[in-house]
Amino acid sequence: MSLDVMIVDDDAEICNIVRLTLEPAGYKVLTALSGASCLEQLRSSFRGVILMDFTMPEMNGYETIKTILEEGLDKNCIIYMITGLGDPPEELQSISECVFDYIRKPFTMSELRDRVAEAMSFLPPEPDTPQ
Repeated sequence: MSLDVMIVDDDAEICNIVRLTLEPAGYKVLTALSGASCLEQLRSSFRGVILMDFTMPEMNGYETIKTILEEGLDKNCIIYMITGLGDPPEELQSISECVFDYIRKPFTMSELRDRVAEAMSFLPPEPDTPQ
């Protein structure tokens, strides 16, 4: 299975840190600096783990996930919400069934690697991959 991770965060430095943390572990890391960029990559058949920041301008994580669900782009993806908030915002309750878990900032790089590895184990094999 391809080991793809998409970090969706408007902070380019966070995206770079995630890339530097996960690529040595064998993951292909794609970055999306906005919800719109995330949607574009999903429409291009991305499959893997999405690390979605909640707080972003124009289209926040909640709005992005709502669009993902409306367009049926959630197949073969596991979504983690990344938040600096203590508790997930109440609006996330309506989409909680498609959010695998929450990663709270600040997080350690080993925690991030462990969470991504855990999520990867839940992804189905690629259709062309023999079982």
